[in-house]
Amino acid sequence: MQVPEEKLQFLFDRFYRGEPSRSREKGGSGLGLFICREIIEKHGGSIRAYKPWNNDFGIELKLPIVNS
Repeated sequence: MQVPEEKLQFLFDRFYRGEPSRSREKGGSGLGLFICREIIEKHGGSIRAYKPWNNDFGIELKLPIVNS
């Protein structure tokens, strides 16, 4: 799905939907990426959305390496 660059910063907000016409009945509550961000940050990582060179939509996850 194409996401305008100016909306990338909002993708991880609670209840945000990239396409405003979508309803809960049509799929999506706007919580999925918010929950992902919460889990990743609780583990000391980060998540971001970006536009790669081919103009698709990308998500980058960074998690720390933990020695046990």
